[in-house]
Amino acid sequence: MQTFLKMCSSLLVLLALCSHGFAQDVAPGYEFPATQGVSKLEYPSPNGKWLIRVIDPGQGEDGIHLYRLILTDRLGAELGSFDFMRSIDASWSKSGEELIINDYTGSNISDCLYSRKYGDKIYLSRISEDLNDVPFFDENGNAFDVLGKIINTSHFYIKCESRFDQKIVVSLSGRLDPNEEFDYKFSYDLVGRRFSILR
Repeated sequence: MQTFLKMCSSLLVLLALCSHGFAQDVAPGYEFPATQGVSKLEYPSPNGKWLIRVIDPGQGEDGIHLYRLILTDRLGAELGSFDFMRSIDASWSKSGEELIINDYTGSNISDCLYSRKYGDKIYLSRISEDLNDVPFFDENGNAFDVLGKIINTSHFYIKCESRFDQKIVVSLSGRLDPNEEFDYKFSYDLVGRRFSILR
C-alpha cells in the first residue's frame, strides 16, 4: 500500500512539473498601451537575440493616429514591422525563439501575428493570411469548412491564446448577424501546415 501511495505521489509531482513546464513556455507578456503603469516602448526576447520596439509617428495625413511595431535583431537590423491603431499584446517563448502578437485592430476585428524562423533570422506572418491557404480539420480528421461560414462577416476576431514550440492555439470568433455567433478554437501546426479543431 505504501509503495502504491509513493507511486501515486510521484506521478502527481511529475504531472505538476509537466503542466508547469507547458504553462510557462511563454514568457510574461507585453501590452501597448499598458493598461496599468507606464507603457514600455521596448520588449526584448529572453535570449537577447531579438527586440520589439514601438514608435509613435503621430497622426497621418488621413487623420488616423497609428503606432508602429518594429521587430529587430540584436544589432538593430529590421526584420519586420506593421502599423496598428489601437492596442497589441505580445509574448515571447522562454527560449526567445518564438513570438505571438495579438493586434486588436478595431471593435469589430482583431488578428494575430506569429514568428517564423528562417536560418538565423525570424520574420512575422499573419494568421488571417494563412486562413485561405491552410486546411482545417475536425476532431475526426475530416476536412472542415470554417471559412465558408465566416468569410463574409464584418465581425471577425482572431486571437493567439498560447504557443508551444511550433503549435499555436488560435481562437476564431465573431458574429454573422445579431442572432448568430460563432466561436471556434484550433491548434495550428506550423510544421504540418494545418488547423485542427479543438472545440
